[in-house]
Amino acid sequence: MKKYLFITILGASFVACTAKKTVADSLKVKNTTTELLEAPVIPLTAELAHGKTIFETKCGKCHDLVKPESYSKEKWAPIMLSMQPKAKITDEEREMVYNYVTMNL
Repeated sequence: MKKYLFITILGASFVACTAKKTVADSLKVKNTTTELLEAPVIPLTAELAHGKTIFETKCGKCHDLVKPESYSKEKWAPIMLSMQPKAKITDEEREMVYNYVTMNL
């Protein structure tokens, strides 16, 4: 009787361990596929870095920052125009911020 109990526990342990390994392997494949489908990230140039700084300091001063990908390029344009006077930024700074928030869209 003890022999059968031991074999059953050993078999259950083996099956449990291999099932977890299979799930982990399938997750690795899924993550790799997702990574390949994602758009390439544009590196931050000096101008984009300055736009990011302005975005974080000027825009973040009055409200929570939204993720740049929350809006399309077309939606960011009027947002930038309406927020420019409130943020007290120049046209050049507005363009830097616009380029930063739309760089990966």
